[in-house]
Amino acid sequence: MLRYLLLLWATLSLWGTEPSFRYGLVPLEMLHSSFAKHIPIKVGKKNLIGYLSFSQEYPLDELSFLYTKYAMQFFREKKVDFIVVHLDSFGGEMLPAIKIVDLFQKCDFNYGIPLMAWIDRYAIGSASLLAYACRYIAVSQKALMGGQIPGRGVSNFSEEMMDDFLSEYASIASVYGRNPILAEAMVDASIILVQRNGQLLQLYSPGDIITMGDTPDLVISPQNEWLTLDASQLLSLGIADFEVTTHGEPSFFQGPLISFHRSPLAEEPYLGTIPDAYLITYQNWKFQLLKIFTHPSFFAALIFIVLFSLYLQMHFKKFNISGFIGFIGLAFVLIQTGLFQEISWTEGLLLIFGFTLWTVRRVLTLQSLAMGWLGLGIIALSLVSLAIPGFDNFRWLNFEAHSSIARSVSTYLTWAGLSLTLVILGIWYTRFRYPTYFVHKIYGSEPFKELDKESSLLPKVDTVELPKENAEGFAHCTLRPFGKVIIRDKIYDAISIDHSVIFKKTPILVVGYQNGKLVVKEKKQTL
Repeated sequence: MLRYLLLLWATLSLWGTEPSFRYGLVPLEMLHSSFAKHIPIKVGKKNLIGYLSFSQEYPLDELSFLYTKYAMQFFREKKVDFIVVHLDSFGGEMLPAIKIVDLFQKCDFNYGIPLMAWIDRYAIGSASLLAYACRYIAVSQKALMGGQIPGRGVSNFSEEMMDDFLSEYASIASVYGRNPILAEAMVDASIILVQRNGQLLQLYSPGDIITMGDTPDLVISPQNEWLTLDASQLLSLGIADFEVTTHGEPSFFQGPLISFHRSPLAEEPYLGTIPDAYLITYQNWKFQLLKIFTHPSFFAALIFIVLFSLYLQMHFKKFNISGFIGFIGLAFVLIQTGLFQEISWTEGLLLIFGFTLWTVRRVLTLQSLAMGWLGLGIIALSLVSLAIPGFDNFRWLNFEAHSSIARSVSTYLTWAGLSLTLVILGIWYTRFRYPTYFVHKIYGSEPFKELDKESSLLPKVDTVELPKENAEGFAHCTLRPFGKVIIRDKIYDAISIDHSVIFKKTPILVVGYQNGKLVVKEKKQTL
């Protein structure tokens, strides 16, 4: 009974006055009747309204889907009357958006909780699909809703799958009586839409457009352009239901429980009469933490930690803290990747093969580092492929497909490239610029191994039989600063003075002793 009294009050409040905002093609009485039918109103209790926000700061991805999933469960437990979906987004990945749409549909049809999209500024790309999936759509004066080539994870698929996405737009739009052709034009640039004599028509050639006469066609969507509509067009074409007025940045939703009447949506006469109405949001610190973990910069940091730690461990016979840190970082990589995307068999095989080569180098203590370096390179390639969704299916020779997802892929490639650059700089720094002094301080005193077959043929020397100062010899392996030297056909442990680098086969001179090792310097050649 109360809902009908509210409906009467909303209608009388507009009688003889001009509304301060505009409505779409649905008559005002019919829209308010729909509100009264689908939005229950409690008397003597708080009327709770769920609030979901999709902003430009965080593109649509798997994390958005997980947050929406748990938020929907929270709203059902709180028995909200309806859910406001605040959109100011440029979209993102298409597959998570489709899964979010499925949650929206179940919430409306299975649990009787309708959704109202509020396009505050942008609903572009896959974000436009979220708007179509809501029973009601409200727009601000500066709202823009339209299409573009969907984000990463779509252009890598076949044409048949792209057709499925187009049909998804059309079917979702049809659910609530919106024109499916408009929805398809937002993701298919080949569609030509014109308005002829008040009717919306789809043409198949630019030559079919009537440009002469008393009533020329009004082109809504030209060929090779994705349809994008402003607030007036959204209302006149029947996509949006009503327009609200916003004043600057919205701040009404800052908090777990905020009065709905502080929202611009409360300007709508029927919605403004809902008594004791409050907006509630789903807040969970775990998702705030996941936002950091899913950022490409975090994945790039993990790549650096894994590769540089494995590089250090590769030069030590015993397993130490560097290897432990590397494997912990790898575990984080696999956990993060497994949570938000599927690990392909190609990426898995690359990772296993790379670790096999790296392990063989350590376990069998081969004389050459070539196998270890090869394994480390393959591991780097597999980590980069894990960092970029759909990397194994990426069609590098298809420049059209590449350009369509370049903005999404370039972000991941940039961070991955930065990580690999830091690894290369770290290797160069520890090998040549400031060799392993700090490494040995942290990880122990075992020197880097570069021994060749000659080392097994040389006699072992007692530490009490060390050569005298000024004895001459040559470096058996590169000293960084620890290594081996050969003096009078005998091999000795040595350390370079001032921790400088002395390369293999370089003439050396004994200058002192330290902890049973020779302290040597490079012998300067005189002409």
